Amino acid sequence: MKFEKLLFFAGVFLLPAAGIQADTTVQSPKTPTESQTVFQNPAEAEKLLKEKAELRQKMLKTRANLLKNDPKLRKLYLDLMRTTRQLAIELNSQPEMRKLNDSLSEVNEKLEKLKKQDNKQK
Repeated sequence: MKFEKLLFFAGVFLLPAAGIQADTTVQSPKTPTESQTVFQNPAEAEKLLKEKAELRQKMLKTRANLLKNDPKLRKLYLDLMRTTRQLAIELNSQPEMRKLNDSLSEVNEKLEKLKKQDNKQK
């Protein structure tokens, strides 16, 4: 996996630990996103949403550059990724997690079959 692709994990794990609130919420299908929300001033809202998206991109690029160029931050990040991998391996080796992963795989296979059936009907 490329270094840049792993930055998401750094944001998810490092920011809360540092006391920084990261926007990692997952929108449910029934919950409108900000871009779907009806604002009193749509022009101003659109401008602010664009600014927000640009700032998030700048933050990601800055974070990537800091992790690449600062030896201390890079070491911390690599140690975190190593520990995260070890934790994932340990968690997924537990019998409860194996059962859940097997069930999830079965559901995913059923969904793929449904998708194929839908595609054939079109």
